[in-house]
Amino acid sequence: MIEVRALGATTLHVPPSRVAAPLGMKALALLVYLADNAPRPVTRDALAELLWERVPPAQGRGSLRQEIRRIKKTLGDETFNKAFTVSDNQIGLVDGAFSYDAGEMESAAAADAAEGLARVLALYGGDFLGDNASRADSFQHWATERREYFKDTAVAALSRLGVLDLEAGRTDRAQRAADRIIAIDPLHEPGHEILIRCHLANGRRGQARAHFERFRALMLRELAIEPMREIAALVAPGAAPAARKPAAAGGEDGARPMIAVLNVSSPMAKEHAYLAGGVVDQIVANLLKTAWIRVASLSPGLFSQSGSGVEIGQRDLRDYADYVLRVDVRVAADRIAIAAMLTRVADGAAIFSDTMEDEFAELLTLQRRVALRIASVFEPLVLDDQARREAAVNWSETEDLNHWRLLMRARWLFWTTTRENNLEARRILIRALKTDPRNVPTHCILAFSHMLDAWSDWTADIDGAVGEARNWAEKAVQIAPNDGWAQFALGVACSAPETLEQARDRLLHALRLAPSLVAATGELARVLVCLDETAEARRLADEALALSPYDQHAGLWLRTKALAHWLEGDLASALDLIDFALIVRPGWPQNHYLRAAILAEMGDDPAARTALGRGVELMGSYSDAALRIGHPFRDRAHYARLVRALNRAGGGFAG
Repeated sequence: MIEVRALGATTLHVPPSRVAAPLGMKALALLVYLADNAPRPVTRDALAELLWERVPPAQGRGSLRQEIRRIKKTLGDETFNKAFTVSDNQIGLVDGAFSYDAGEMESAAAADAAEGLARVLALYGGDFLGDNASRADSFQHWATERREYFKDTAVAALSRLGVLDLEAGRTDRAQRAADRIIAIDPLHEPGHEILIRCHLANGRRGQARAHFERFRALMLRELAIEPMREIAALVAPGAAPAARKPAAAGGEDGARPMIAVLNVSSPMAKEHAYLAGGVVDQIVANLLKTAWIRVASLSPGLFSQSGSGVEIGQRDLRDYADYVLRVDVRVAADRIAIAAMLTRVADGAAIFSDTMEDEFAELLTLQRRVALRIASVFEPLVLDDQARREAAVNWSETEDLNHWRLLMRARWLFWTTTRENNLEARRILIRALKTDPRNVPTHCILAFSHMLDAWSDWTADIDGAVGEARNWAEKAVQIAPNDGWAQFALGVACSAPETLEQARDRLLHALRLAPSLVAATGELARVLVCLDETAEARRLADEALALSPYDQHAGLWLRTKALAHWLEGDLASALDLIDFALIVRPGWPQNHYLRAAILAEMGDDPAARTALGRGVELMGSYSDAALRIGHPFRDRAHYARLVRALNRAGGGFAG
């Protein structure tokens, strides 16, 4: 097995000696690109364009042949033939015939247990292709994107490892994880927090304070802001490293809403007693990965009890949370029932409840599935409740509003999906940034608002709107590279025909960071449709709909499934799904346009013209540029097919 190394020093190690092969930058760049794409082969034309863009295509293909011959000579015929697949049109690496440190690191970062995550410490040896100075601009652009992706992946995994090791008392390894995080990203606040907590756990309070002061000086010098107050509180005079009581809801700084998660299950048999606690812990772990809300797992024993069952009163929780999520787990014979209810603390209003039943089989799998479902459903519900309540309040331009109220007002305006409200949402978001310049959700909604302009044809400069969306999303990632919402926003902003693979990678990374971010699951389905991976796209759309069936995005996920069936030629299923999508979200004009295309291909021209007319009525105009950015198929033939169908229905697209 040959060893391709891209993290730190870029090398190829060849059996049996395992010494680094004497290859130049172009050959190593070629090997890493093939390893990163394996087991899918890459066309010769794509490789020539990637690495020899500055010369004519014929010369580039000739240079590629020379590099392949050089690699073959270095490896020897036998090893080369086992590791490579070479044809007239494509070149690839054989799955199982090579190892690739970046791929292994990515797999390790996806582990749930600390021991799996700990492999990242050994595998992440430095920046991806950090020493490769191949002059091709297209290659360097690809390498830069992947470099940032692997940095984000490593930091996210090491952050999880640090927290898990701290909780388990493994402070030495937690400190190594924190040191590595800070080496990768010196301004990463959670990494510094882990390191400070390691010092405190080992009784090194002086070192903890000294490190905080160095970190504070760095933040002030580089970003002109103070570190998070939670970190400062760890080393404040008289502070103890013990867990803190959740902050009171509705603080003067406009804090995010707090959800208290309570296990209100009745006592169970000894062999099942840990199940309810495991479900609650997993829910909290999922909700902790969002920048929109705060979460605390509270023991019912801290609050009043009456009768034989636990009854948590709203009064008792008012100083702890804005919402309470009660989780009740019951086991009977070979089945389990889990009920979850979300209640607003201020007035006791029930926001939503959900009940799931399943066979009592593999417990850990069941815990993860249930916790993912609950987190996916209840986070959007809290945000919707907050936004609706803010939208119902009249306030003047001169009123001094905190950041959270501004963000919720803007979120509500954005979701009305009208041109005027989208512009107003953007104006409010810019105002909100003046109160909190590093707020990730604000940057994300700004990115989405510019994409909405492009998708809805509300701007004469579609490319400019997409560029603005990407700019805001990239800022979010720079502020918080380990935030799932930031990566999700950048994935959405990359969903243009020429950057679909980047969109897919960003969305996959978002879901690694925040598995309950169901909107990213649905958006990944849309991107995969455009990449021709329709079966997987339909599966992901179904997963999103199952996890959060009441989400505002549900109409989009149904449309994605309809589009997949349309691409596959199953027009009847596509029509059924787009009709369902129109029931869920009748005001989305793009649904009417897709319905028109489907009906036109079915030969029902009168119905197709009616559907198109309804889309035009709702949208006003739909330029070729907006249609293309809304349907960024990698295969241009699919887009041409859509244009033909819409034109048959009465459209006037150029294609």
